Amino acid sequence: MGRALFPGSHEEYLSQASGIAQWSIQAALDYIREHAGTNVTEELNRVIVTDRLLLQLQLEPKKYLGTAVLRKLIRDTSGDDYSDPQFRAQVIAPLRDAGGLLISSSARGGYKIPLTLEEVLSYSLHTVQMVYPMLGRLEKCRNAVLEATGGQCDILEQPEYEKIRAYFGTR
Repeated sequence: MGRALFPGSHEEYLSQASGIAQWSIQAALDYIREHAGTNVTEELNRVIVTDRLLLQLQLEPKKYLGTAVLRKLIRDTSGDDYSDPQFRAQVIAPLRDAGGLLISSSARGGYKIPLTLEEVLSYSLHTVQMVYPMLGRLEKCRNAVLEATGGQCDILEQPEYEKIRAYFGTR
């Protein structure tokens, strides 16, 4: 028999998944369950996006959904109209910060819930390519200030820079 006309529930899809796919889908479902009843509009928009990303796995599992598609979905559903930077900052970034929810992205501006290690690594490489140049600039700035002050002023001594100090191998 051929493929079903309509996709099954996300839970049915989860039962067929394994490894990274199962973990990613479960994290997305957990996020939806935890936040679906909120009255906070931005949180509801994140639930809308997460649910649509899950549906996409059943429709076309390898396809990334473009930013414009997801922004239109939010606009049509809740009436909120995000610019691309607002969408990334107020919807995608908080989803990624939500403790375990994985969202891969492509250089062309699309998003998906990763099903494979390759999709996770692709996102990681994309992130590293953005982060390393920024860290390099921060290191140059730090070194310039250290030199200018004879080593007396380290811009990374602030408590909020503890993790960055560890990256640079300082106390």
